[in-house]
Amino acid sequence: MSSRRILILVLAIALAGVASYATYTYLGAADDRANEGTELVTVFRIDKDIVKGTTGDQAATSISEHQIPEEFHPGGNAIGNLVAIRDLVAVADLKAGNLLLQGLFVDPTIVQTTFSERLAEQDGLQAITVSVDQIKGVAGLIAPLDYVNIIVEVPYDELGYDPENLLGTGLPSSSVVSADDSGGGSTPESAPSEPPSFAVYLMQKVQVLAVGQSTAPAAGEATPDGATAAGDSGLLTFAVNADQALKIAYAQNNLGGMYLTLLPNDYEVQAILPAGPRSLLDQLYVYY
Repeated sequence: MSSRRILILVLAIALAGVASYATYTYLGAADDRANEGTELVTVFRIDKDIVKGTTGDQAATSISEHQIPEEFHPGGNAIGNLVAIRDLVAVADLKAGNLLLQGLFVDPTIVQTTFSERLAEQDGLQAITVSVDQIKGVAGLIAPLDYVNIIVEVPYDELGYDPENLLGTGLPSSSVVSADDSGGGSTPESAPSEPPSFAVYLMQKVQVLAVGQSTAPAAGEATPDGATAAGDSGLLTFAVNADQALKIAYAQNNLGGMYLTLLPNDYEVQAILPAGPRSLLDQLYVYY
């Protein structure tokens, strides 16, 4: 976090303290307020807690107008019109009962959360970026905060099968040539020189943090200038743990890229068998 942002947050906390004191003083002088002839002035008070990043427009329903004795008015620190904070955001969590003062709502860019700060909020996760084309990347429809499944192709033998025995896979199986057959006769079938590949799910329900340099703004944040719109970039950044990051890096460099599938937010991770030469056709759709 920059020193400028830290300074602003410190000032906001100080102002919140002033607001609390002003409110406390005001409430503690109830008897004095009841005196006839006391001149009252208008202030705005926070009636419900307001979360950091909430826009002034959204916070308006949690703020109400009140009359207090002029002697307790915070002067130039008070905000006299809610229109003044309409396009600003709360610089910190604001507690109910405080008066609305200058500095508690600021320009959205001041409270933007850095990428590292967002990762810190996700226990143990880190960011890794992959490159996919429009076909493998769901035609560019993936947006920040979406969830995806990652599909890769792995060689047959990587799944624990013996490439010399493809029985049951729908592929030719090899056989050993006996001494009696060495002088001729039919040539036994041999397994393909390159083991066939199977499509498998490398991992499921991975969250997309960014598309290109475009991230989903947090509450109250403005979209950073120059951000790449979703669909315009083949660069996707995922939030994964350390083990998943290694697997994605290996797959990206050694398995010919990866396919992505776009998921609904309520998708549940499930066991799915690899798709290969034998399991490629679904009997539901094949008629003999």
